[in-house]
Amino acid sequence: MALTYGIFYNKNSGHGHAEKKAKICQKKLLAADHQVEMINDDSLAKSQNHLAKKLSDLDFLVIVGGDGTLNGALSVIVKYDHPLPVGVIPAGTVNNFAKRYHLALETNAAIQTILDVPQIRYVGLGKCGKDQAIVSSLTFGNLANISNKVRQQDKQKFGLGVYLTKAFRQIGHDKSYLIEYQLGKNRVKTLRTWFAHPLPVGVIPAGTVNNFAKRYHLALETNAAIQTILDVPQIRYVGLGKCGKDQAIVSSLTFGNLANISNKVRQQDKQKFGLGVYLTKAFRQIGHDKSYLIEYQLGKNRVKTLRTWFALITTTRSVGGFPYDAGASGKMHVSLLNDIHVHQVWEYIHFAMTGRLRASKNITAFTTQKLTLTPKDNKIVSSRIDGDQGPQLPLTVSFLPEYLPLIVPS
Repeated sequence: MALTYGIFYNKNSGHGHAEKKAKICQKKLLAADHQVEMINDDSLAKSQNHLAKKLSDLDFLVIVGGDGTLNGALSVIVKYDHPLPVGVIPAGTVNNFAKRYHLALETNAAIQTILDVPQIRYVGLGKCGKDQAIVSSLTFGNLANISNKVRQQDKQKFGLGVYLTKAFRQIGHDKSYLIEYQLGKNRVKTLRTWFAHPLPVGVIPAGTVNNFAKRYHLALETNAAIQTILDVPQIRYVGLGKCGKDQAIVSSLTFGNLANISNKVRQQDKQKFGLGVYLTKAFRQIGHDKSYLIEYQLGKNRVKTLRTWFALITTTRSVGGFPYDAGASGKMHVSLLNDIHVHQVWEYIHFAMTGRLRASKNITAFTTQKLTLTPKDNKIVSSRIDGDQGPQLPLTVSFLPEYLPLIVPS
């Protein structure tokens, strides 16, 4: 069955090789008895107008170029709300989009993918304003200003190093901008911004517990973790907690008697005896310490005042690889041990190991996006964040959903 393919390309993309790749693709599609419409004009705007006129006649669109060319073509699709199957033949300097979705980077392999009975995958795009697509990223600030001043011929001649050179020359000369960020309908932040772009993070686990790595199924062995970072990375946006104005919560914040015990464990004892040192000290403490009276303010309005022997706040529903709460996505998971006595020890161990924490009458559990913690009995209450000593209460903690671009295994 003959199909109509549009081939959209920028003759200046990828050191000027895009046009050559487009013609190779055209030749192979014609040889397979398909119809081909070459979409290229003197300017991007003219090429976009050409594509807009032909859009309803096409069965497939092939885009030859890098992220900039992809943006030009996909902005037309977004503007007219006319999604159709798209094939990509990478020909740019970076090709983030092609790498992200593990598309073939070599020309003949990319064309063969298009010629074969295609496998379709629906992927997300960003939208800026009414009619501009965001294929990979939107940046602004001083580095974006620098990038906008880099000429195409310099980019082709010197590669990505031209951006780095100009950036180093600019450090200390440009001031930051005061930008208001409105998140959704309600949340507004005004922040000083020198440059805005999410920074992908890779992890090589080397701690005692490595909760974060286990939660996101990251490689625990060093060489495997490094290889994940070296490979064409797959990015997953994950949530982080925030304590106060400037401290992250990667996995957990705890306070109460077990946190007090943990804060007293010396690093050398932890390294010598492992996690068992915490359990030993905890058993010795049962029945001796009293609970704290803590006020929990959830968001702006809901307030609870509860007796708390120990509190665990996590950014995910698992700790150390054990899922312990069904909970709600996009929120922190809060579990409070109201009190504990010797006869309850095995009950709590059972609940912790089976993940059925909510089944106990002496455990209060809930989820929230923002939480303010205030001691109400004039006692000093210290916290522990991600295994290290944290600040004293009162504290405000919040959850930042899908905040961090994390490099994960394919």
